Amino acid sequence: PIYGSWQIMVQILDDIGWDFVRFDVFVGDSSSAGAGNARFITKQDLRLLNSLTISALQPITDITNPVLQNALAAKTGHRLFFDTNLSGNQILSCASCHQPTLSFTDGRKHGVGQKPLNTNVPTLMGIAHQKWFFYDGRRDSLWAQAITPLEAPAEMNAPRSDVIRYFFSVPSYKAAYQTLFGSVPDLSQLPANATPMGNSNQKQKWNQTAVTKRRQWNLAFANIGRLLAAYEAKLTPAESRFDQFVSNLQTSPTQSEPLFSKQEIAGLKVFLQSKNGCLNCHNGPLFSNGQFHNVGTRRPEDLGRQAGAQAVLLDPFNCQGRYSGVARKHCKKLKYMAAFDATYYSAGAYKTATLRNIGLTAPYMHDGRHTDLNTVIEHYRHPPENQSHELTAINITDNEAQALVGFLKTLTSTENRDNPWLHPPLPAQ
Repeated sequence: PIYGSWQIMVQILDDIGWDFVRFDVFVGDSSSAGAGNARFITKQDLRLLNSLTISALQPITDITNPVLQNALAAKTGHRLFFDTNLSGNQILSCASCHQPTLSFTDGRKHGVGQKPLNTNVPTLMGIAHQKWFFYDGRRDSLWAQAITPLEAPAEMNAPRSDVIRYFFSVPSYKAAYQTLFGSVPDLSQLPANATPMGNSNQKQKWNQTAVTKRRQWNLAFANIGRLLAAYEAKLTPAESRFDQFVSNLQTSPTQSEPLFSKQEIAGLKVFLQSKNGCLNCHNGPLFSNGQFHNVGTRRPEDLGRQAGAQAVLLDPFNCQGRYSGVARKHCKKLKYMAAFDATYYSAGAYKTATLRNIGLTAPYMHDGRHTDLNTVIEHYRHPPENQSHELTAINITDNEAQALVGFLKTLTSTENRDNPWLHPPLPAQ
C-alpha cells in the first residue's frame, strides 16, 4: 500500500487567502498514477481538489460595507449597475463593459468607455471574495472600486456632483437610501459638473464649496458604491464540470471518469504537479490567491502593483479614510503596506486572475495580449527573456499543454439563466 504517488503538502490560510507548497514523491511502482483515468488521484489530491471547489468558498465579508448582503441594497445596486444615467454621456453603464453573457467581461482586448482603455476588462464573477481591486490593487474594497469608473474620464466620465444629484432625483433610489443609510444629504449647494477628480474647472467648483458639505456628498457617493457592491456580491460562479467531477470522487473515481475525458484528466494532473507551479498562484475556490505576481507581462508604461500600492494608501475612500465607517485599527492590510516604500512592490506585478469561467473571458492577461488559452500556456512554457519576472519555464510536452487547456475549460460553468441577477432588472413596477 505504500507504493505509488505521494505528496508532502503544506496549506496555509490567512485573511488574504490560501497558499500551497507541495512536493511530489514517487515510491516503488507508480503505474497507478497514470494520466489516462481518475484513479491517479490520491487522498492528498482529493483534499486539495476539495479546496478548489465552489463549495469551499468562504462567506463574503466587508466590515466597511454594512449593506453588502442586504436584499434592498442588492436590488437597488442591480438597477444602478444597468443605469446609463450614471455616465456623463448617458449611454454607458457598468454593464456596457461587464456584460452578463460574457461572464461580465466584454470580449475585447482592451475595454472601451468614453475613450479606449489600455487594460482588459476582468470578470466580476466572484469579485466580492477578493481583497484587492483592479489589476494593480489600487482599491481595497469593492464599493470603493465601484465608484471609481463613474468619474474616470476615459470610462463613464460622470462628475461626482452629477451622479449624486441624479441618484437622489430617482424616487426609488432615494427611498432605498433613506431606508438603508438614514437622512439624505443637503443638495442645495451642490454645484453642477463638479468633481475632485476632473479638469481644473470641475475641481475648482468642487473645492469652492464648504468642507462640511463636501464630506456629506462624499459619504453619499461612497454609499452609492456600497449599493453597487451589494449587487456585485450576488455574482458568484455556478458549479462547473470540475466541481461535479470532484464531488463524484468522494464516492468512487469511476463515477467521475465519464465527466472528464482522458485528455482533461491528464490536464488536471499537469495542473496539480508541483513542478509546474500552477497552484502557486491559482489556488482556492476561485483558482486565484488574489495576490500580485510578475509573470513577464509588463509594458513600458505599466507600473503595476508598485503604483497600485501607493494609490490605495492615498485613496480617500480606503479603509483608513473617514468614509469607511470603521476605526483605523481594523485596517491591518493598509497598516502593513504603509511600512514599505514603493520600491518594495514589483513594477510588473498584477493580480492573479480567476480561472473560473475562463472559457468565456478571452482575451487574457491584464492587457489582453493573448487571444486564446493555447497562447497563454505557451507564455508559461517560454517566458519572455527581455525582462525580469517570477517565472520559470514549465517543462511540459505539446500533448500535456493541450491537455492542460482542456482541463482549464472544465472550469467554465453553465450559469443558471433563470438567475435574475445575471440579467438586466425588470422594469420598475
